[in-house]
Amino acid sequence: MSNDQGSTLSIENAIILFRDHLREKGKSERTIEGYCKQDLKKFVEWLSVRWVDSGTTQDLCIANVTKTDIRDLVSFWKTNTPLAASSINRQIAAIKSFFSFLNEEGYIPINPAADITVKRIQRQNQIKWLSRQQVGRLFHAIETQQHAGQLKRVRDKAILSVLVNSGVRNFELTNIKVNHVSEGSLLIQSGKGDKQRIIPIGGNTYRSIQEWLRIHEGDTEYLFYTSRGSKLTTRAVQHILKKYSDMTGVLVTPHMLRHTFAKQLAERVPRLELIADILGHSSVDVSRIYVTPSMREMQVAIESVEFMG
Repeated sequence: MSNDQGSTLSIENAIILFRDHLREKGKSERTIEGYCKQDLKKFVEWLSVRWVDSGTTQDLCIANVTKTDIRDLVSFWKTNTPLAASSINRQIAAIKSFFSFLNEEGYIPINPAADITVKRIQRQNQIKWLSRQQVGRLFHAIETQQHAGQLKRVRDKAILSVLVNSGVRNFELTNIKVNHVSEGSLLIQSGKGDKQRIIPIGGNTYRSIQEWLRIHEGDTEYLFYTSRGSKLTTRAVQHILKKYSDMTGVLVTPHMLRHTFAKQLAERVPRLELIADILGHSSVDVSRIYVTPSMREMQVAIESVEFMG
């Protein structure tokens, strides 16, 4: 097909051509209906509203669809809808397959969806968190270690307390300043667009911080610092946890402690909005993994009701 013909091809007619193409490829009617009557229909509806709202009068022809149109739609899906990541990825796949077909068949000279990426799915069974017993072993190792002075023991206990009891990210921990600490709360700078959030902390965590502040000797505005007096780095935090991991045999990283906090929170208050706000998630969909049963949890549940044969 020539570019002149392609420039007048309506999106509706392009979808019909795509549907016929899928049938020729042997796709099931269920897949065809999902792509054409559901996913691409949503795309056309969104595009119609977008073009009207922007004040343009252009026809709904495939030649008028730009990479920006598609990117904005996908961005909207990823950040402003309650859809699961798998549903969003199916819709993205439909759009990418649709425009790939149109480009390969010569209906459009350039594929505007070629660089669009799917939404990353973080599967719960790939996420590791610690049991309360394992966390207890880490605290015990800090309190009983013989090769560190009081300064490091108190500092390390406060670091572990903040990480596992507030769910802050490693770089957020290292950016906490002394004046960010209030009784019952912490001011957290996320570093994502200079965003800030205030999160509550429990009494035990606050007392650990206060115990550290009473012997805080660093000439720095930051809460945690190194023996040289400089701001604690994320790599230094990883090194500190690695030391206690080696001592106890409990594999631990800053992000595992974040997951541990989130999982404990979800088991007691399974509200996605609350979890997302505390953890600083951009979407409640990211928090969904903590309220979804893991394979191990499902296995335990099944074994608890299993009948004897």
